[in-house]
Amino acid sequence: METPVHDVIIVGGGIAGFATALALHRLGVKSTVIEESEECRVAGSALSIWSNAWRALETLGVADSLRNQFTKLSGMDLLRNDGSLIKSLNFSEGSRDIELRELERKALVEALCNPLPDDQVVYGSRVVSVKQLEGGYTEVHCEGGQTMHTKVLIGCDGVGSVVAKWMNMKEPRYAGYVATRGIAEYPDGHNLGDRAKQILGSGVRAAFLPMNANKVYWVVVFNSSGTV
Repeated sequence: METPVHDVIIVGGGIAGFATALALHRLGVKSTVIEESEECRVAGSALSIWSNAWRALETLGVADSLRNQFTKLSGMDLLRNDGSLIKSLNFSEGSRDIELRELERKALVEALCNPLPDDQVVYGSRVVSVKQLEGGYTEVHCEGGQTMHTKVLIGCDGVGSVVAKWMNMKEPRYAGYVATRGIAEYPDGHNLGDRAKQILGSGVRAAFLPMNANKVYWVVVFNSSGTV
């Protein structure tokens, strides 16, 4: 059986992988996304999306649908650990207009994935090794014995990336802190309005960031000598 040849293979069907695939799709370039999960991975909490990222989402054609779901924050209050105010920051002041919204990861991944043709994403396929062939092609081996050739290989497979190891890139380095995060749901609405709050302590900080009228993204970050 002849090995299939692709113009572009993207390893990893997360935010980076789908954003790359969608960018190529908008340019008329077909790519194939290989994702080890059996379906689109929508687990996770939220992300803070700032002005530069919104410009990228506009180029990809998905910004407006996301803006309709999530509140633009007007500013952030910095607090001491006793709750007293350190400083209030306004994101729109004078000529400054910073766009910050807290996006649920599920909504962002689906917005990037849904415009892609169904045949461009291969689910349930884990890449285990990569090999450079003569003639400029790259051979991608998947668990179960499937093999594909590609003209261009793009690695978007995160920590422990098979593509990064093949390219002899450095291992990820621990940053010295650990974050715990989640989404709180308020069926009757919360009282934070459109302002975020960040609490600064000694070796720890926390934040509460409104996503919309009924959801708040929360995160606690603390210094740690190792992962927990």
